[in-house]
Amino acid sequence: MVIDDWMYEELANRFAFDRDMQQWLMEVNPYALHNIAERLLEAVNRDMWQTDPETRQKL
Repeated sequence: MVIDDWMYEELANRFAFDRDMQQWLMEVNPYALHNIAERLLEAVNRDMWQTDPETRQKL
């Protein structure tokens, strides 16, 4: 394991799910938000992050 599940949760909450961050990313780099979600989903798919189905759906 590279990082703990709670660290992925914090990353998701701060960079993927936070409305202010989403708005800022869309203004400065509209592809960044997509890339963040893609990397987090990759962590789930590679069993690096054990998260609930709701979080997966949100991503």
